[in-house]
Amino acid sequence: MGMDNTDWRAGRLVPWIEAKQRRRSETLGSLSLDRQTVAVAVAALFCLWGAATALPYTALPLLAYPTASLAAFMLYARDKLSAIRGGWRIPESTLHLVEAVGGWPGAYLAQQTMRHKTVKTSYQVTYWGIVSMHVGIWFLWNFSPDTLGSMLQTIFGRLD
Repeated sequence: MGMDNTDWRAGRLVPWIEAKQRRRSETLGSLSLDRQTVAVAVAALFCLWGAATALPYTALPLLAYPTASLAAFMLYARDKLSAIRGGWRIPESTLHLVEAVGGWPGAYLAQQTMRHKTVKTSYQVTYWGIVSMHVGIWFLWNFSPDTLGSMLQTIFGRLD
């Protein structure tokens, strides 16, 4: 007679589960208020405070964080859509560049709400290195400017 009820249900259930998982991966999720999110929020506020202390010299860092964060969020959204549709992807180096110029808070929001770039270990290592670099630079800027100055002198002195 053909397929029994078990075979028919299994054949209909698998595509339904796959479609449901696909839809879930294509939707925006909520940002959970866990330790990691709180730590990122504290780090972002610390970096904004650091950027505000640079105002007597330049407003560029204070402008860079929100502008680059918005750009990072939009690039992540485009890359996620391309991944879903199987289209051209944005290179990871481009995403990291935008994070490095101050877009890492927006990148974090995009990663968590879009479930994008959260599993790949090599990507996350670079991302968290960028976050650490920002926090470290603003820490030195505010609490040990002589150390930061000598480090920059060493780096830029070698470029001459």
